[in-house]
Amino acid sequence: PLWRCIVLCALVVAIFGVLWLMTDTSASIEPIHVAVSSSRANFQGLAALLQSASSNTNAYLRFHIIVLDGDRSHLGVWLAAHFSRLDVQVVTFDPARVQGKIKIRGARESLGNPLNYARYYLPSLLPNDINKLVYLDDDVIVQGDLAELHSVPLGPYAVAFGADCTWISKQYHLFENRYSGFLNFKHHAIRKLGIDPNTCSFNAGVFVADLADWRKTDVTVQLEHWLKLNTLEDVYGSGPAGGGSQPPMLIVFHNNHAELPALWHVRGLGSPMTSASLPESLVKAAKLLHWTGREKPWRSSKARYRNVFQTYQLPVPMGV
Repeated sequence: PLWRCIVLCALVVAIFGVLWLMTDTSASIEPIHVAVSSSRANFQGLAALLQSASSNTNAYLRFHIIVLDGDRSHLGVWLAAHFSRLDVQVVTFDPARVQGKIKIRGARESLGNPLNYARYYLPSLLPNDINKLVYLDDDVIVQGDLAELHSVPLGPYAVAFGADCTWISKQYHLFENRYSGFLNFKHHAIRKLGIDPNTCSFNAGVFVADLADWRKTDVTVQLEHWLKLNTLEDVYGSGPAGGGSQPPMLIVFHNNHAELPALWHVRGLGSPMTSASLPESLVKAAKLLHWTGREKPWRSSKARYRNVFQTYQLPVPMGV
């Protein structure tokens, strides 16, 4: 009968309309961009990070994983085995960008890994249409929704970091890093900056950045200036806190950054002395846990709260 044909046609049109709207809406969703630098030795940590972030975030995430060229195929095996449905862009970092610009004076030679400095070059490594993003070290576990971290207001600044001196460090008597532990305050270039040596530092392993502002203020050029100067003169790296990629960021962003909520960067889990002071209640409440220190949970039984890491740990793929 004619009425059945009309009803059927209307139903088909309605279904196609809904499907079109769903397709159009998904295409227009703006992803939360998350950048991570990692190497083959840390891919177990990276996998747990990806698993935790994607499991605890409702928003659409797009990961930009920065690796050296020799690790691309190795990473591909991990992604194919565990993250085939995840939106991932693999980015190659050319170590020639920092060749001759790195001087490590302390005992931690690992701080000289070129990938530690890839964060300096985010605007040129990533697509130009990316403005705000989250940067994470590969030794973190995300327990909160990254949309919350991504929405942290930056105000007039290009970046937001988690301070080392917070209500958490005070309540649980954690060691608080100061600028004096990183910079050589006897050097004329450091003295000229007028920084108080007792200024509390921040950790550059977790931050939210506006890459458009980063470009406008030539942050990369400023960071490279201090890198190059330190190869010629003892500007930083001889103190107890060490060197690496952190000191230039402390200099460039001194009094020039917003602050992350303390629970979005609970650090020190890889340091036996610090992690011993972190109660289980705090670890459960934390939105992001960072195993700063030498003891990484995928390779050391001494790392505290390995059970949290193991919640998101994935098996090593066959052939790796």
